[in-house]
Amino acid sequence: MDSWIVKFLNNGVDSFKILDEFMKLMMSDYLVPVTCSLVMLGLWFHGPKHVHRELNQITVCIAAGGIGTVNLLIAILNAIYFRPRPFEVLELNLLFYYPTDSSFPSNFAGVGFAVATAVFLRHKKLGMFLGLITLVGAGGRVYAGVHYPSDILSGAIVGATASLFAYFVSKKIAVILQIFLKLARKIHFA
Repeated sequence: MDSWIVKFLNNGVDSFKILDEFMKLMMSDYLVPVTCSLVMLGLWFHGPKHVHRELNQITVCIAAGGIGTVNLLIAILNAIYFRPRPFEVLELNLLFYYPTDSSFPSNFAGVGFAVATAVFLRHKKLGMFLGLITLVGAGGRVYAGVHYPSDILSGAIVGATASLFAYFVSKKIAVILQIFLKLARKIHFA
């Protein structure tokens, strides 16, 4: 089923130039990760009052914890199981460079959904926006033959789970987070 979906979607490559260019933009290593980073930076310094800004900073800490956790989990999964990329197994029109790491789970989806989930816990609309652009970018990677749909789904699950884990850990180490934020304020970083 995975291969069939990739082949079906990939048949459109080179047929719709505007779609190809849009997907190249969305699936790049830059648009979604940089957007997520800029949102985190904006949240770190945003808040009409000290209390709101501190809650946003905790959200950024949760997102950072989610990113670290998802990267660790994906590294462990990649060490256990290596899945070749669709373009290595199927005859496809590739729109992207040739990644050499395991296709399963998707790093792109994992990190994007880790940030989207963390932000969603505090800012529903902003979190949904980040989830949507991650989903479109991840869909572009399937369209381009870089990932299978199950790679995207597993990356999304691992990413969201990592941020939920980071959220629950943040509740347990709330005192440490408060000390960190207090120190960051002293050096004008928060």
